[in-house]
Amino acid sequence: MKKSFGLLVLAIIGSLSLSGCNNELDTQQDNNGTCKVKFVTDISSLSRTSINEGSTTTNFTAQDAIGIFAYEGDKTVASNIKYVYDGTKWTSENAIAAQEGVQYKYYAYYPYKEGVTDPTNISVTVNTDQSNGISMDDFLTAQNETSAPGAETISLKFNHAFSMIQVGFDLQEQENESENNITISSVSMENVLTTALINAVTEEVNELSGNVSSIKMEKAKNTDLFRAIVPAQTLSTGTKILSITDGNGIVYDIRHNAELSYKKGEILQITVKSLTPLPNGNQIEITKEIAEWTGNEINDGIAVNEIPLIQPITTNELTEVLSDTRSFNEESWFKLYRSTNDYSLAEFAIVDDTSRDWGKAAKLTFTPTESVKNNSWYIAAIGYSHTEAMYITNETYIYKVTAWVKGEAIEDGKGTAASISVTCKSRDAISSGERYKYSFAIGTSPTIEKGTLITIKPTKAATWEEKTFYIDFSRIGSSVSSSTTYEDALESDYNGFDLRFYTNNKNYESTIYISDVKIEQYHE
Repeated sequence: MKKSFGLLVLAIIGSLSLSGCNNELDTQQDNNGTCKVKFVTDISSLSRTSINEGSTTTNFTAQDAIGIFAYEGDKTVASNIKYVYDGTKWTSENAIAAQEGVQYKYYAYYPYKEGVTDPTNISVTVNTDQSNGISMDDFLTAQNETSAPGAETISLKFNHAFSMIQVGFDLQEQENESENNITISSVSMENVLTTALINAVTEEVNELSGNVSSIKMEKAKNTDLFRAIVPAQTLSTGTKILSITDGNGIVYDIRHNAELSYKKGEILQITVKSLTPLPNGNQIEITKEIAEWTGNEINDGIAVNEIPLIQPITTNELTEVLSDTRSFNEESWFKLYRSTNDYSLAEFAIVDDTSRDWGKAAKLTFTPTESVKNNSWYIAAIGYSHTEAMYITNETYIYKVTAWVKGEAIEDGKGTAASISVTCKSRDAISSGERYKYSFAIGTSPTIEKGTLITIKPTKAATWEEKTFYIDFSRIGSSVSSSTTYEDALESDYNGFDLRFYTNNKNYESTIYISDVKIEQYHE
């Protein structure tokens, strides 16, 4: 289906049969009193004259297919009959025959789906990658319950079951000030439920299901507009609704300061007028309500600011996680214990420190015993849980991490500072549930040859030092080791990460501090 959003009336020469046949060439009658008739469809108007992309029509194109149900009262006459458009007419290999003098009710939907048996209960899942087009995600329904017995023409008016989000950019003022052209690489909708149950009889969108997902938006041809189709739903206050990635790989996030509803047959259009990298701004909030699909364009000069992938420490206590983070879905710093039996081995705290930009630091003290002489990330660690997908392409897959660290002196008689070990784990737990044990390639230079673990050794005890290391999200290893070899990461592997810091100085009590952590795409 070609999408440019407007009104089109098509004559569909179908294979349905009704009473009252005549002798015209486009109507055929057999010896049993059944006949084939003409259908006319109408796609509800989606005209938006304020959008400057030119044509604003919606129409069917060759090979589009719809499904049709026919009923005599409550009796099913035809179930999910497929009609295919060849560019001029609609045909079906399984013609629906109607008896002369009998009234029928018709229900139709687009796009056609195999296996649909009940028009009141059609499960529809939109694609999470709509970057190549939104046509097959624009679910339509139509009904005709009032056709007269003997009618030769049946009208089916299709309506949109879902909502559309459209994002536009007006960055001319910012480009003039910076004297640089700003390009947009991609735009994604965030935190969307993708599956809905559709009632094609009542046109209602019922139960939503599935996990919240990110949806890559389509860039409309010959425009700077990005679009996606989603089931009608409501997002709670503060939920991230969009992510914008510019040509340099910087990600900008949009959150809403109030409850936000995506409504059936309506469009939310956002016009972005500036992209502000950190630290020059704060998080954007959208305050404009949505407009109907046929309403006026929204253009509020929205400014979108970059959101850090790792948020600062703002609380006075770390969230506790036991065993692993598979069931921990918060975007936050945490303290990890292997089990409650390890409480006596480690002590965590948040300490105030005005020398740091964050004003706070996470502290871990590990005290070995005769039975447990070594710490590791699975006994006690300071961690950060990033719950959303990373921006990874064939050109952009290495990220640079900077962190301010401090190690207290250990009692070795040499004044040695406690060391800090770092690993970055995949959050994804797929199939067997073992994938969460995998860690990404990590190293002290962007050319990472081996290892999913590094050890940072401060040069001076009790002194803050800035350390830099690199993570390659395209490669992953099945164990945490400085000598681990790799395999290619799956796309699901970088649907989030756990960055973990711990201290492991055998036989010595060790205390470390972590603050001002930043992760960003690495560019040579």
